[in-house]
Amino acid sequence: MNEDSEQTRRASASAIRHLSRRPRSEAEVRAHLRRAYPPEIVEQVIQSLCAQSIIDDHAFARNWTDSRLRNKPRSAYMVKRELLGKGIDAEIADNAVSGVDDEDAAYRAASAYAPRLRNADYDAFHRRLYGYLARRGFSASVSRRVVSRLWLAHSKTTLTARSHNYASQRQPTARPKPAPVRRPFGGEPHARRAHHCARS
Repeated sequence: MNEDSEQTRRASASAIRHLSRRPRSEAEVRAHLRRAYPPEIVEQVIQSLCAQSIIDDHAFARNWTDSRLRNKPRSAYMVKRELLGKGIDAEIADNAVSGVDDEDAAYRAASAYAPRLRNADYDAFHRRLYGYLARRGFSASVSRRVVSRLWLAHSKTTLTARSHNYASQRQPTARPKPAPVRRPFGGEPHARRAHHCARS
């Protein structure tokens, strides 16, 4: 086995180990290999792994998008930026995020965050939730609509809880029934004595 073949084998094994930790883009694998192997070996390994679909940027972009929307919802724009940062081609990234519904993603993201604001007033609720959505790449119009929907739901929940507490406080406390008076056998004692005196 010549030196190039041995280097290719080691580089391929290194790439597969790198991929076993988590899915990676072609650019990420290439950057990893370039730290230890010459460019011609790197390109040979990359081409081989792509031909076997071990590296597949289309699948990577779809899976990344699905994972983001499921676990940490954010806008299509933000997901695309992340994909581009991982070296995914712009056209592949566009295809991966083409089905993203920003309003649905924003609503799910905001719904998960809103319980932290249960004691917030109108201004604080809108400011903090709007900022939270903006940091996840959602547009101003989408953020406003979602925040308004959640504020309405928040207000109804708060009003219902307060009404329930008020009703509980206003409910009269049941008074305990007085214990029955135990009378001696034969009726009232004073009445018996009066009857006895009359007979005498």
